[in-house]
Amino acid sequence: MNLNTFYVLFGFLALYGIITTLRDKKKKRDEISKEALTRLQDRQYKKELEKVINFSQDDAINIAELRKKYFLNYKDAKQLLEIIKNKR
Repeated sequence: MNLNTFYVLFGFLALYGIITTLRDKKKKRDEISKEALTRLQDRQYKKELEKVINFSQDDAINIAELRKKYFLNYKDAKQLLEIIKNKR
């Protein structure tokens, strides 16, 4: 085998490693987000969430605040905001 073949194989292995690492990180962030979503739906967090959410502002700003404070992904933050609006 030629030395260039080893370089190409090494490149593919490095790329595979990077992709799998990124997938694992995304999967962990999604798990943390789901856990936080279920935790924040309890009644004991209602007053804390109402302090974070300003109903006079746009939904995008509220979603951004929820994502920043509780490490939620966009989908879960939007779902939590809708749940809070419906309970209000």
